Amino acid sequence: MVQDRFGVVEVTVFARLPVPSDQMERIREHLQRHLHGREVRVHNQRDEHMVGGIKMQIGDRLYDDSFRTMLRHMRELIREDGSAVIKSRGGEMIDAGAVALRVQRGQPRTR
Repeated sequence: MVQDRFGVVEVTVFARLPVPSDQMERIREHLQRHLHGREVRVHNQRDEHMVGGIKMQIGDRLYDDSFRTMLRHMRELIREDGSAVIKSRGGEMIDAGAVALRVQRGQPRTR
């Protein structure tokens, strides 16, 4: 890929609603630090089928932090480990979901 030769990384951010430009810039800066200074170009893509959260397509990899995936993981934990895991990690999962929902709505990330 030509972009790889020039150190450019194309990232598509999927969300139910358009991600505000200041949050897109924070995502870009964060990824640029973690990709060792390579130039990162972020693209905002609305996905009306998403419930909430975000997904990021970076090259051929998809990073999925959507509500649907979080709920699916919770369901798998319940099936595999039962209520012990939910009791020990339930608050953490609910907090993560609440933060993602506030970000989706453009509200501050208070805890």
